[in-house]
This record gives sequence, C-alpha cells and structure tokens, in this order.
Amino acid sequence: MPAEAIRVIAEAEANKYYAEDYQRVMMDYYRSHVCRLNPWPADLTEAVEKLNMDVYLTMWGPSEFTVTGELKDADLLPRLKEIRQPTLLTCGEHDEAAPETVGVFCDQLPRGEMTVLPDASHCHHLEQPVLFRSVVREFMSRVETK
Repeated sequence: MPAEAIRVIAEAEANKYYAEDYQRVMMDYYRSHVCRLNPWPADLTEAVEKLNMDVYLTMWGPSEFTVTGELKDADLLPRLKEIRQPTLLTCGEHDEAAPETVGVFCDQLPRGEMTVLPDASHCHHLEQPVLFRSVVREFMSRVETK
C-alpha cells in the first residue's frame, strides 16, 4: 500500500476514528483486492449492504486492516491437518487472501489443492466465472471418482 494510505490507516486506528480518509483508503483497497470489477455486481453490493455490522465489529473489529475483535487470537492452522477430505482452495492473483497465505493453509491440508486465478481478487468467482467454474468442476469430477 502507498505510504499515505498506511499513514491514514494508522491514524484512524490510533484515534479509533474511521472517517472519510479512512473510508477512501479502504475502498481503494477493496477495488484492488476484494473486487476489481467496475462497477461491482449488484449481488455483491447488495450482500455488502446487508452485512450485519454488529457481528462484524464484534468478531473482527472496526478496522478492515487490523483485527481487534474476538477473532484476534484465533488460530486454527494447526487443526487443518485434521481435514482428511480432498479440499480445493482458490484465490485470486490480487486477492486480499494472498496466494502466499492461502498456500500456507493448503500445505497443512493432507489432501489440499490450490488454484490461483489470474487477474482476479477476492471475488475471483465473479471476476473469472468461467475459469472458476472450470477449476471447481475439474476438481469435483476428479475427487468424486476416488
């Protein structure tokens, strides 16, 4: 992120005041790493509008960039090895769930596989729908025959 964006985020978090500058930085981040489509699909906009902010704020906290809520110390990474079923993880090349991070999760899954969709972000299923469906179909038909 640009230095100015980092400064705005740090100031908002320090002051616990998430005003216009913070909202602008957050939306720039969303447009790069959550959904790169312009405009966002109506279904995505509607889903975001219906987000239960009480739950989000309790679980995550007020800043998109620093978790301070109930999930702050949650770490289920060591338990991923317990998942024995074939598991497909997907992410976008520009995803907020970065391919490097998703790869760490995949490495812990005994039967994990990972696909990174190019030119896409967190909403890669919306940005690359044909490729996404193809990846999921191929995975499902391969694992269902075993």
